[in-house]
Amino acid sequence: MIINSIKIKNFQTYFGDVEFEFDKPSSKKNVTLIGGLNGAGKTSFFSSIVLGLFGKNAQGIIFERSTGESINDSYESYLNEVFSNEAKKVNDIEMEISISITHEGNDIKIARKWWFDNNIDEILEIYTEQDGMVAPLEIPKEDVERNEYYEAYIQSIIPSQVGRFFFFDGE
Repeated sequence: MIINSIKIKNFQTYFGDVEFEFDKPSSKKNVTLIGGLNGAGKTSFFSSIVLGLFGKNAQGIIFERSTGESINDSYESYLNEVFSNEAKKVNDIEMEISISITHEGNDIKIARKWWFDNNIDEILEIYTEQDGMVAPLEIPKEDVERNEYYEAYIQSIIPSQVGRFFFFDGE
């Protein structure tokens, strides 16, 4: 899996739309380092990748579940914590993380969006690009719920249990 770009909207210190694009790896350059001063957003950047890929399955990597608390409650508490304070000030209710990757030669875009009104609503979208055409990832069976299939698809690329060994804050 190669991360090509990430778009972050209203996540922690990232207010509004912020996009990062990465050079394609080569035999001479296949690692990207993220550096910056304290408070510049390095940990937020890392957390956005993990949240964008795994959503609720990021539990244990970027957020913990308190004793006696359900995973849904822990996840919702985490989301309320990381939603941009600047966005709250201007009554913007949307947070989004989109990650474009290449996996086994396929270009894939994973987009998670959250809306913060009375409840927190979340949608997961996955798009593939072939021959210059972008289309939603096809669901093979009609009796499979879309989000469930999409989550399983991401887990087939990089399981969240393994992700904790690849995505860690080296601070």
